[in-house]
Amino acid sequence: MKSRPHLNITYISERLKKALCDISQYKVTTVTAPMGYGKTTAVSSFLKEAEAEGALVRRQSIYGNNVSLFWKSFCRLFFGMEIFEELSELPFPADENSRSFFLELVNESLTEDRPFYCFLDDLHLLSDPAVFELLFSLALHAPSCLHLILVSRNPVFSPGEKLLLGQRVLE
Repeated sequence: MKSRPHLNITYISERLKKALCDISQYKVTTVTAPMGYGKTTAVSSFLKEAEAEGALVRRQSIYGNNVSLFWKSFCRLFFGMEIFEELSELPFPADENSRSFFLELVNESLTEDRPFYCFLDDLHLLSDPAVFELLFSLALHAPSCLHLILVSRNPVFSPGEKLLLGQRVLE
């Protein structure tokens, strides 16, 4: 049987590749499109190249509307780092004070120059506003090495939040 290696090639347009390259310049990137448009495939392609260049890449797939499972999975993004144990022991930071403590831990822990990409896929499955407040706070106050990539079928941030994020967000 003949081998057909060309069947496994993923086509990503040059325009999309250029847009994906900009991810490294922003603290947060939101990718929003209906199901089947290749959001995950395109971001995964970018991250594969970033990882080959030495970036730390972690991925979280969201499977349902459960905040405690989201938090456990989110903490695993930091597995192998000093911060992991401490985050794992914390409850989900649902209020402003606990979010501030979480941000303090993240900022103290992430001091490397090495880019750290956190890819959260299928964010549309979550509906708790506290999750989005946490991500918004992280986008505003995270260290420069951290890059959030948020993939959803629905808009992630409100127009007001996008305005506050300003040049920190790539859509």
